[in-house]
Amino acid sequence: MTVLADFEVHVNYDPPRAVRVVIYDSLKGLRIAASKHENRGVRKKNRKAGQYANTLGICHRFENYDKQGQLKPVCAIVRLAAPHLGVGIASHELFHAAVWFRELEGDNEPLTTHNDEPFAWVLGELVRQTINSMREFGVFNED
Repeated sequence: MTVLADFEVHVNYDPPRAVRVVIYDSLKGLRIAASKHENRGVRKKNRKAGQYANTLGICHRFENYDKQGQLKPVCAIVRLAAPHLGVGIASHELFHAAVWFRELEGDNEPLTTHNDEPFAWVLGELVRQTINSMREFGVFNED
């Protein structure tokens, strides 16, 4: 399992929010990492095997605090893998992160054409930063 890129994308919230994006050289690597993440702290007999057998990308959502009880900015990990490194899967997984940002803000009002602008901006910013970083790492697939 080789990690091709590991970076963070940030959105100006109060408090700040960020997504860690990890890109693997294979789906097998992504699936192993996703299973390890989901099964951490779970007794061996209660672990779920094969739950990511068909996964092409994933977004893990959480809240994370430092030792002083302060909220850390990173609240999601998006995992992507070759050969599925185009804007389609990246934007799909980042959509999950943007929804999570909204829920963390306590905004549970249904999205409509009257209130969707902030959400659209957040999603666009996450996708923009991610695709730019993927290009910098030389892993973005134009197809």
